[in-house]
Amino acid sequence: MPDLPTNPAPSPSFDEQKPGPVVAWSITAALIILGLVMAASIYWRWLTVHEPSSAVLVTGDRSLDGAIITVVDRNDESKSWYSELSHYNLWQSPLLLDPGRYSISIVHRGREILHEDFQLPELHGFEERFTRHPLTGLQYDLPSLVTIVGDVSTADARIELVTNTPGSNFPPRPIVLTGAEDYRTAIYLTSGQYTILVRSNVNPGRVITQQAFDVDHTAPVQIDLTKAQERWRW
Repeated sequence: MPDLPTNPAPSPSFDEQKPGPVVAWSITAALIILGLVMAASIYWRWLTVHEPSSAVLVTGDRSLDGAIITVVDRNDESKSWYSELSHYNLWQSPLLLDPGRYSISIVHRGREILHEDFQLPELHGFEERFTRHPLTGLQYDLPSLVTIVGDVSTADARIELVTNTPGSNFPPRPIVLTGAEDYRTAIYLTSGQYTILVRSNVNPGRVITQQAFDVDHTAPVQIDLTKAQERWRW
């Protein structure tokens, strides 16, 4: 006689599938412990990790691409910080430091364009160079590079720079064009309006040529005295 089919075992009900109270309490406790561990880790990091509380900000423009910034702790000269101005940081570089005494040096194309000591108070904002306040950081707004180009006719000339912009913190060095440098030189000027005068070395009262120009941190400036002299003759 063939075996009769048996009824399949009934599926467990929804109530039978729910985890028991022990499992639920275990999950809840694990979540609470995980949250406490995370909070304790954050608090421990806040207690033990030192965060600088002041800063110095160096700003320039694309004419200063590649300028190297070096900051040295005057109280411990083994501590130093380095940065570089480039298009990656839009020619602006903040350096986070502790309050204290430092020296800053900025070198561009092998020439040191800034070197001075400064003191940093607690950080509560930035303000312009030489207007320090006990509760602020410090900002250096660097001058722009201006290239002056001439030829053999300007080698012995007296080249002067005239400006109506007061308070220039970066006076240019004497402007001299020599054949050894292909009658090219570079100076660093703050934003403002300028006029360059080329005088005869034999007769200083005689102006060979002149050219007015603006420095505004938006584009590199190049003064071509040869072209200016041609326009001046006309």
